[in-house]
Formats: sequence, C-alpha cells, structure tokens
Amino acid sequence: MKLARVAAPLAAVGLVLAGSAAQAAPVDLYEDALYECLDGTEWWIANYFHFELSEAEIYAESDCSGDPVNDDAFDSFWQIWIGDEEYYYYYYGDQGDEDGAYVVDRAVAPNGDVVITGPVERIFGLDVRVEVRLYAAGDMARVLVTYTNPTGAPITVWTGTDNNYGSDDETTYAATSSGDAAFPTADDDWAVSSNGGEERDPVLLNAWQGASGSWRASDLGGSPGWFWTEGGLTVAPGATVRLAYFTKIFGWGTSDDEGEIGWADVAPAASMADGLDAAIEAAIAGATELASFSGRLVAGLEPGTVVANWGTVPGGTVPPAPPATPTPGRPTFTG
Repeated sequence: MKLARVAAPLAAVGLVLAGSAAQAAPVDLYEDALYECLDGTEWWIANYFHFELSEAEIYAESDCSGDPVNDDAFDSFWQIWIGDEEYYYYYYGDQGDEDGAYVVDRAVAPNGDVVITGPVERIFGLDVRVEVRLYAAGDMARVLVTYTNPTGAPITVWTGTDNNYGSDDETTYAATSSGDAAFPTADDDWAVSSNGGEERDPVLLNAWQGASGSWRASDLGGSPGWFWTEGGLTVAPGATVRLAYFTKIFGWGTSDDEGEIGWADVAPAASMADGLDAAIEAAIAGATELASFSGRLVAGLEPGTVVANWGTVPGGTVPPAPPATPTPGRPTFTG
C-alpha cells in the first residue's frame, strides 16, 4: 500500500565539506518529509508515526523526474523496537516534545551519501539513536542503531525491527541466504522479495545480519518483517552496542496503458516476466557484497568498530577477550 505524500520536497539543506566531515542541518519531520533522489532512486524519510524509511521509488531518469518505473517499495521500513516501545514514536495528536518538534540531522558525506540521524531517546534505561545512510549509488540504504548504557549496571532488553513491504499480502520470496526460497527463517541472513510481478513494486534484498555477527536473530515472528533475538540484547555499564540493517533495491520495469515497457537498473528484456527475473537474479548476485563486512557497508564507521550482528570494521584493533579462567600463578583483578 502506497503512502500519500504529506509535504512538498525539501530543498537540499546539508552542505558537503572538504575532507572527511559533512555539515549537518536540522530538519523537523513533524513539518516536512525528506525526499532524497540518489541516482534515480527517491527515498522518503518521514515521521508519519515514527522516524523511519517510509517509501522508495525507482525512476528511469537519474534526477528522479517523470513517472517512476517501480514504486511502493515499502510502507515503513526497519522500524526499531526496544521492549514494547518504538524508537521515535508518537500517537495522533501527540507532538513529541513540548515544542512539537521531531528534529533529525541531515548531512551529505564527501562521497555523496546522505546521512539522516535521529535524536537520542532514553528507552528502558538505554540511550538509543538511529541513523539512516542512503548510498550515493541509489541502490542501498543502511539503518544503524546504537544502544548506549549510561548506568553503572548491565541492562538487558528485547530489541528488534519490523518492516511493512509495499507488496503487502502479495509478498513473494525468491531466495534466502540458506538457499531455501521459502519464507525466511532464523537461519537466514538475507532474503530477496518481490510481489511476484502483479504490481510495480521493486525487488528488495533485505539483510538483517551477517555471517560473522555475534548477535543472531532467533525468531522472525511469523511475519516477513520481524527480526529479533528472544534472549535480548545486553549492554554493559558505560558501553555501546550497535546493530545494522541493509536494504538493496532493484527495478525491473512496468508497462503503461499502451503496452510500452519501461526499464530501470536492468537491461531491456523481451517481456515483463523476463525483466522481473533479471531483477531477482541481480538481487541474488548483489548479496555477495554482504559476505564481508567491509567496503561501503562500513562507511562512516571507525576501524575496529564492532557492529554486533555483522562483525568488526576492518583496520582496527579489537581488545582481547578476557580469559575464561584465571591464569595459574598470576593475580586476578576485578573491576
């Protein structure tokens, strides 16, 4: 189901600076949604009910002009839950803080990626923040969640994420990381979904964990959008834990009333079915980028940063794990 736009597109408000930093500019999502066109893909960032990716469309034109070739990728995406609370959530008539603001920071990295960072929210004792990175190539988005424990005792919370695909009840899975094209299970790290060609929805490659991650989904909750670990996430005193989720988007084409075929991201094919098949094959091939937590997947993260469901950013030094038992003949220190 497609969400209607509720605000006019914003002008570019972030400035690219020389070097490795980008200047952030505040945007109030209670007043406006962000429509980011990146090489033919328009991503929508909105706060209809919470801060989230809320739609994406693919155009044949790199400037996102004309009519979209594929639209309605999702209705809401990677919405983050901590316990029974949603990150950055509001009810009808509740305008958040006393000023009615839902302010995020928008910045453009030197390589052209757009980074949108939500506020810190205290939820079940943890300081939680969500950052959405939209890659300049237009084909991928990353949702990075940080959980910081400001207290002097460990905190364990249930946490997870849910998605609402534009394909709704017609969602069809073409492939999963385990090789089973049926409904994804907790053994899977990613899945390729589409609507089976009945509508114009893009093909999606959704990845909720990497093979080298220590935090693993144990249940998908009977819905294609829920991913969580039942045992919860434990954050040590003063520590920060990070989780990340990725989406790749693939266009495949559609026909108009005159039977003309339009295409995006894939070579023209003899039929609509061939175009959809080509997009699905491209999505499956695109999963190879997720095999190693490196390259643009780790953009903006310092070397050595640990993302619990993916692994460690290459190039840094990881502190050695403490021994399971005291070493004989040496004193044992605690604290």
